[in-house]
Amino acid sequence: MYRKLLTGVLLIFPLLFCGVCGAEMSGVTARRLAVTEKKNLEANIATYQARVDELAFDLQKLEREREWLHMRSMRYSDRGEPVPFSMKKTEETTRARIVRWEMEKDRLEEYVQSHLKRLSELSEEVKKGNNGKLPAWWRPDPFLKRYAPEEPPEKVKKEAASKPVASGTGAKGLKKEIAYKVRTTGIDQWVELSEEDGVLKLETRLPILFGPGKSSLSKEYGRFFKKLAGVLKPYPVKVEVEGSADRSRAGKSSSNFTLGAKRADSVVRAMVKYGMNPSAFTIRSKGEFSEGRTGKKKDPMMRRARVTVYFSKTG
Repeated sequence: MYRKLLTGVLLIFPLLFCGVCGAEMSGVTARRLAVTEKKNLEANIATYQARVDELAFDLQKLEREREWLHMRSMRYSDRGEPVPFSMKKTEETTRARIVRWEMEKDRLEEYVQSHLKRLSELSEEVKKGNNGKLPAWWRPDPFLKRYAPEEPPEKVKKEAASKPVASGTGAKGLKKEIAYKVRTTGIDQWVELSEEDGVLKLETRLPILFGPGKSSLSKEYGRFFKKLAGVLKPYPVKVEVEGSADRSRAGKSSSNFTLGAKRADSVVRAMVKYGMNPSAFTIRSKGEFSEGRTGKKKDPMMRRARVTVYFSKTG
């Protein structure tokens, strides 16, 4: 009887020992896998973000180059001369590069945010396996914090779920939230956010330019208006679009006031196309009497439209 009992104990002990060893080995393997994945994620984030920063710098240079080419083309048109084919070709190539690089930048930014999210999830998994605390061997790269998206304060998030207000404490929260969205969508070079008499206002900083006698928008403005509409759609806003012209002929329009109104209408149509409510818009035209006019008959900077957005007072 004792012999059988002893035999049973001897058989069970190795099994128990193997089970403990297996659990320890499983823990070590999980740790190695987590650390390996963490290193890969951090390396990819750093690589992708470096390329994003490089593209952002190059895109600024290309935008300046495109504007310079556009202004030179307008000078030929103003003189009634044909734009040289080589200049047209260069401008088209520049536009194509801008579109291509913006697409690459957007794609890489999505990868960065996706990897940051996975890194956060991985940290939570490690916490759960270590009694709610991050162990000493798990040290996230502190430099990656600068790549994480800015989170609006909790109070701002709650206000975003309801109608925003434009006075008092709510206005400060709303201003931070809009500034955050403008920055993260990449249109902060295009628009300026300010507060006037307790009302939050967003204005285009760069002019929306048109060809001589033309009221149709250039294709390069499409991405800007798409992003701007995306920022504004969740809020009760009033949008004023003002069109103007230089002192040259109004093309097919009956007057420069009509041409200015048509230019403003083109901007409205672009934003409505991307989901804005048509009732939010007011169209104005200053014709050839816009602020900043130089007195020149042909002035490319006067052939423009401006957008001013007012965030409604509520509550």
